[in-house]
Amino acid sequence: MKDQNGSTSVDMDDLVVDGDTVGSVVPFHKKLMQDALREDSGVSSAARLAAKIRSREREAEKSRGTTGDSRNATRPDVTGKVKGHWGDVLNLGKLQPSTVATILKKSVIYDNGDVVVVNKPYGLPVHGGPGVTNNISALLPTLAHLLRSTQTVAMETPSLHLIHRLDKETTGVMMLARSAVTARQLHQQFFRREMQKKYWVVTVGVPDPCEGVIDIPLIDKEVAGKNRMTVNPEVGQQYADVLGPGKKRSRGLTAVTNFRVISENGTAALVELMPETGVKHQLRVHMSQGMGCPILGDHKYFHHHKLAPQILPKSLLRSFGIEQPKVRGIPMHLHAKQLRIPNFQDGRALSVSVRLPRYFAKTLHKLKLRIP
Repeated sequence: MKDQNGSTSVDMDDLVVDGDTVGSVVPFHKKLMQDALREDSGVSSAARLAAKIRSREREAEKSRGTTGDSRNATRPDVTGKVKGHWGDVLNLGKLQPSTVATILKKSVIYDNGDVVVVNKPYGLPVHGGPGVTNNISALLPTLAHLLRSTQTVAMETPSLHLIHRLDKETTGVMMLARSAVTARQLHQQFFRREMQKKYWVVTVGVPDPCEGVIDIPLIDKEVAGKNRMTVNPEVGQQYADVLGPGKKRSRGLTAVTNFRVISENGTAALVELMPETGVKHQLRVHMSQGMGCPILGDHKYFHHHKLAPQILPKSLLRSFGIEQPKVRGIPMHLHAKQLRIPNFQDGRALSVSVRLPRYFAKTLHKLKLRIP
């Protein structure tokens, strides 16, 4: 349900799963590191995980009798591109599929009946494509096997099905179904816009006004030789001459996003986004081109007419302790914070929320953006 300000709220009768407080299924970015190694001051979490992976590889290679250069050649680079707090971002494309499936298993925050919810890690695409090593769709059979319960019939093959998608660089709530029937039913709820979604983003710049609705259609067009989405605002008849004689303007795809600023420091903001529609890259385009406040780390939509890394104001560069050339390695700060499914079970809704990724939380601390 929505409150008087248009925000998605949790009803007292909702079945609530809070990824910030669930004990035995703490999301990956904390639990996996705890399982991997003890805390070691001065060493990043990603580096500790990489060390454990390399250690296991060395043990396996010793048992096979391989050493030296052959061992070094197999070492994966699993850390992020930028030193500092973004080093917590793992390069999942360089890991073995079985390792990534294990990461997904440790990211599960809800597993009950026909529905499984994971806190999707950064950098993992939902579907495959050119140059894609790991993707969630291809890993579903392995993940289903890892999540197989003791109640599963011995002859039954466990399965998982996609219901919706998140961008490769988007983290947070992602729902899966154990049966094709449940997947179709939940997918139809997405299609009918019954699902209530809440995202958190860090923006470069502060939205003005601090709360409102962005209702601007989007179209797909070519920019610098590549296709990407762009705004396509309606043009009144008085401006028809701008298009030229005989030219018609496409209406584009309806895209509506509710937004409110949670915290800001004058040059950046933590913003809550609640989309009413689900157009490709809707939130990214609405914030960049609709509000003039691109999402931090979204290099694809920072510039209107070219594809190039973001240009950050000097105050943000100082806060991060980096220079402009290093900005290209900043990960996108777009997190699917909450998903609410009405009429989930016995007339009750299911409301699932997940914690922020470690790099996202550290960015909030660096920028002095506070969560109320």
